[in-house]
Amino acid sequence: LEKNKRLEMELLQAHKLESLGTLASGVAHEINTPAQFIGDNLRFLTDSFDPLHGLLTRLKAGEALDIHSEMEDMDWEFLKDEVPAALQEAISGIETIGKIVRSIKEFSHPDDDDLQTYDMAKLLETAATVSRPQWRHCAKLSVRSETSDTFVECYPGDISQVVINLIVNAADAIADHRTKAGVTDEFGQIDLVLRREDQSLAVDVIDTGGGIPEDIQRSIFDMFFTTKPPGQGTGQGLAISKSIVEAKHGGKLEVHSTDGVGTRFTIVFPANQIRTEHQGEKVEDLVCSSAAILIAVRANLALGNSFFAAQPRVPFARNDRFAGCGF
Repeated sequence: LEKNKRLEMELLQAHKLESLGTLASGVAHEINTPAQFIGDNLRFLTDSFDPLHGLLTRLKAGEALDIHSEMEDMDWEFLKDEVPAALQEAISGIETIGKIVRSIKEFSHPDDDDLQTYDMAKLLETAATVSRPQWRHCAKLSVRSETSDTFVECYPGDISQVVINLIVNAADAIADHRTKAGVTDEFGQIDLVLRREDQSLAVDVIDTGGGIPEDIQRSIFDMFFTTKPPGQGTGQGLAISKSIVEAKHGGKLEVHSTDGVGTRFTIVFPANQIRTEHQGEKVEDLVCSSAAILIAVRANLALGNSFFAAQPRVPFARNDRFAGCGF
């Protein structure tokens, strides 16, 4: 019995590593995109700071200056709008990267031996983030909760694995359906829905991927059964998912599909695993720090505006010296 349990755990971990490997290249692209515009914005901010710093230094030294001319030279009217925008974009990029990294960490971190009380709404958001490279080119994805009872006693890493596997399968089904239908300009739809089902808590993963033929619906949970071409599927995902939900959590994994329309997989948690009390989550220090920086910069810009507002307005034409800076 101990040997079988160890083999099952090794199989679960191997499948999780396989899923991470599949998602890795897409995640790298997801991180690279915000990193690029963060770099562009920081270079713009560096270039923008130099003339402002020079002007303030000369004013502090008591140098007689033509303020209007200096304002025109540095494009102050342009900078006072674009600098906060650049900071906000950089903060948004940092938050995006942080969200992706936290999601990958939550998905890949080994589970504790004990059950944990976990927010399923947060788990669905994490699963959607981690799997985004797999669905973003063929589908739109929504996450919604239809109940306030979102906390469940479970093994979060295992349930994340199940949800991500169902999302990736849904994306594959939509991509295949679009190819067969010859449709490339319309996106499919994936919906993750958290809801109550009688006294239980249910998670629906719904797709518009054309459905599963009725004659094979009974086989999809069999180990090594797959409809994908050789090399593209191992036939283990749904079998492992069913084992996680039913054998390990005492729940149910059900499928309802209409051939030619779409499929709904439902994870059902028993009533005795639903929890209503939870602790508040901490706000990430990075986000707080970033927001503080933005507030401070805006305050300084407001101070600068107050100084220049006292001077007569001089019209000027916006030049293109900052072209290519990502704005």
